[in-house]
Amino acid sequence: RTRLEDMVRTAAEYSYLYPDDYNGHLQLARALTQVGRTEDAYESYEYAASFAPMDFKFPIDTEARLCRGQLYSKQKKLLSSLTREAADASFEVNGTGNAFHERGMISQSLAAYNKAIKLNPVNSLAFANRSEAHCRLGNPKAALKDALECVRLSPTFYKGHAMLVAALKLLERFDEAISAMKRARSLTFFSGALDDIAVGTRREEPTT
Repeated sequence: RTRLEDMVRTAAEYSYLYPDDYNGHLQLARALTQVGRTEDAYESYEYAASFAPMDFKFPIDTEARLCRGQLYSKQKKLLSSLTREAADASFEVNGTGNAFHERGMISQSLAAYNKAIKLNPVNSLAFANRSEAHCRLGNPKAALKDALECVRLSPTFYKGHAMLVAALKLLERFDEAISAMKRARSLTFFSGALDDIAVGTRREEPTT
């Protein structure tokens, strides 16, 4: 392994063991940025901002916006008509969906992810998040469709592969889930989070 990969592995393990420590997520985001895992890095920046004290939110948001710019450049190559304004709006609505999701308001999060994808149909983060929402609402076919689209758009984005595993397991397509798990493990630097997503996904009643 390279020194950068060791840095990511250490940060990933720390952020998993201490999920409320914003600094762990921040160090992970920075390390992921250095190895070119932009989608994963942006998610880690969002986690860092959500747990950081108010005085530290602004500098984290500044770094996250730089990462968002890198994501926009990648997405622009997939959809030439995508504007920065639409991409930024999609990221913001995706973040709103994440906030709903964290509060257990899954139906509301699903609606936000729908809007995020409408604003930017190549936003792989929104597809991964919508896949997770579909899993939790007991819609595995829709979850699988979104996971596959996420993987198509961002082949190295860890969460897309993790949600592919989760959807296949809910559909009881276990041989395919095992194959998808191998690919997901090759992309993650710490398997605990993958195990939580793949094994812990369960059906929940829609929240009103």
